[in-house]
Amino acid sequence: MSLSDADIFKAKLYHNIPQEDQAAFIEDWNALEDHDWLFRVLMHILRAKTDEAGKEIGLRSYFSAQKGILGDYAAIMRSLKIIHTISVNWYGNDEINALWRIMETYPNYYWYFPLFVFLHKHGTFDEEGGGFSLPEKRLHQFLELQNATVRYFFIKGLVYNAVNAVKDTVYRVCADIEQERDYLASYEANISRNDRTALDPILHGDLRRRYQRGVVLLSAYLNPNQDRETFSQFMDGKYDIEHILPKKWNNYDGWTDALWRDQLNNLGNLIPLGRALNIAAKNEFFVRKKEEYAKSAIQDAQDLLALPEWTPDALIDSQEEKIARLLKYFRAEP
Repeated sequence: MSLSDADIFKAKLYHNIPQEDQAAFIEDWNALEDHDWLFRVLMHILRAKTDEAGKEIGLRSYFSAQKGILGDYAAIMRSLKIIHTISVNWYGNDEINALWRIMETYPNYYWYFPLFVFLHKHGTFDEEGGGFSLPEKRLHQFLELQNATVRYFFIKGLVYNAVNAVKDTVYRVCADIEQERDYLASYEANISRNDRTALDPILHGDLRRRYQRGVVLLSAYLNPNQDRETFSQFMDGKYDIEHILPKKWNNYDGWTDALWRDQLNNLGNLIPLGRALNIAAKNEFFVRKKEEYAKSAIQDAQDLLALPEWTPDALIDSQEEKIARLLKYFRAEP
């Protein structure tokens, strides 16, 4: 069996450790999880420190080219612990947690890197206790960065549906964060007017399956009456995307086969719902579904309770309201 990148890095680190510290190193190493991922995040942090915004290379090639970097085992292990602690234990606040969970539905991982660069640079790590915190004055800055990241990634994903559409900007934003330049401006400079104009018809159509979950969650999060603490707790649990007009359709409430096919996966017909409630509501008539929606902490579900039936017009009204929220958030209003 071939060695992973992390196995090779571990051997090089171990080689540079004084004998009396080797047992502690092994204990610390074994306490970490997903070592290859930790080193990938670390690579982007180290690239940002040297203002490197060019194309990334493989992990093994990068760390081999950085002469002596694995010799400073204490600094490497401290950074790996910080990244691991953020991934496993750090909460921030309700808004930060909710947006983080929404982005975990995203089909590539490049959104992580600017956030980790910021947290690694500005956070406080208690190596003895293993705790990580972000000073209060930095929480607002981080939330600004997080919202800009969410905005950028969903715009590019929905319009281009390709990972290469985001990479170069991510590298630049990471370097800008570390070098204390205007990283928010770098995001904005790489969203064109055409990008924003393209969003409206995309959101009105059958959502791309890769982004559907995240868009439905983001729209629900943006409901002005949604309690953010409740939403954050919801995102930490098990949930599904509920089809109000069910996938197995019965002829009712003014729907035709053609309308059902056309509207089934549109944003207006979708809400996030706790898994148990979704299972109970699945393929039921709307009146029966509302019994489950009434138990939900999601405001988009609660907003349906006043409706006597789920008609094509009701779906269109729901869709227009949700799209308006998203376009405002994406700064793409007509």
